[in-house]
Amino acid sequence: MTSPGNIVVDRPHPRVRVVRFLRPDLRNALYDAEPITEAALYQEIRKGAVLSELTPDDSVVLNLGLVEWLPSMFFRLLMEMRAEIARRNARLFLCGLQPSVKEVFELMGGNRLFEIRTSEQRAITDGAT
Repeated sequence: MTSPGNIVVDRPHPRVRVVRFLRPDLRNALYDAEPITEAALYQEIRKGAVLSELTPDDSVVLNLGLVEWLPSMFFRLLMEMRAEIARRNARLFLCGLQPSVKEVFELMGGNRLFEIRTSEQRAITDGAT
């Protein structure tokens, strides 16, 4: 398990990586990054072996349970992650969305773009199959 600062990365199954966000507001980890792949948070995710070591049929689970605010920059980061994960023929699951985050996420159309699960365990199970 690694914990660079804004995230904790765990590997509960050989084909599943779980990223747990540790802060309710991630703006400081995203601020002033252009392109979004230069953001500190994105780099933490890459360094945590989440994206750099993905192979086909792997899955990434992003647990957003502690995130209370969803800035548009975070949505951009998710879209970039989604694209990179898809290029590697892997899957991306989101789980633990707070009601306020889920509402904003749905308004932005995220519920149509991402596989969302109600619990981390469900996302891990689905990602392992």
